[in-house]
Amino acid sequence: MKVAEPTPAQKLLIEVHKLLFDRKSAAWALSVSTRTIDYLIANGAFETRRIGRKVLITAASLKKYAAANHFGPVAGIEGVSHTSNPPMTDPFSWDKCNAIHEAGHAVMALLLGVPLCRVWLSEDNDGFGGCAHLIRDCETEVLIKFAGAGAELILRGFGGWSILFASSGRGDWREAQFYLRDIGGNHKALVRDTKSKVTQLHKDNWSWVLAVSQKLREKRYLEGCEVAALAPSCTGPKEETA
Repeated sequence: MKVAEPTPAQKLLIEVHKLLFDRKSAAWALSVSTRTIDYLIANGAFETRRIGRKVLITAASLKKYAAANHFGPVAGIEGVSHTSNPPMTDPFSWDKCNAIHEAGHAVMALLLGVPLCRVWLSEDNDGFGGCAHLIRDCETEVLIKFAGAGAELILRGFGGWSILFASSGRGDWREAQFYLRDIGGNHKALVRDTKSKVTQLHKDNWSWVLAVSQKLREKRYLEGCEVAALAPSCTGPKEETA
């Protein structure tokens, strides 16, 4: 979902590091939807103040959340740079999360017997990456689309699918909708079962996912055969590459 650009007045308030953020300003700052902000407020992620009927988020709690949980550049929050990434030593650094995300896609493809072409991360460390594989049936594609966010969720140990699909996994969730529509039936049940299956497959093959993510951070580009070669012998993956 595309977030509406704040008004000039809202931008000005952000630039001077105001003490309170409304929902739209907070959404713009974190590059997420207002629905995600509502979800985070409901789950106590932010400290809020109520003025009349309006709920406002304190700048301190927004900054704290952005520093600990955000996946990319943050706009207009003092102390959290819009252009620089978290330190590479940070266990939840942007580059590490991006690498584990793409590794999750790549490993899932091979586990499901889908030929993998390549997986890569941007040389500029700007949060961009990709995984190219051959397309098979819709159910398999949904599993592969969910696999990136699923791997991130295991790495981070907190948060939730909704938050990931509203941030780093936005494109995957959007693309998965096309396959879900083609499958038909009860989408809620299918999504629930897919999340469960992805989580279990990743946990069973976590050493492989980690090995791929680490190698990917070093080389920034891996062929499908290189990903397959990193699999521990105990996992018994489908070592198909395109």
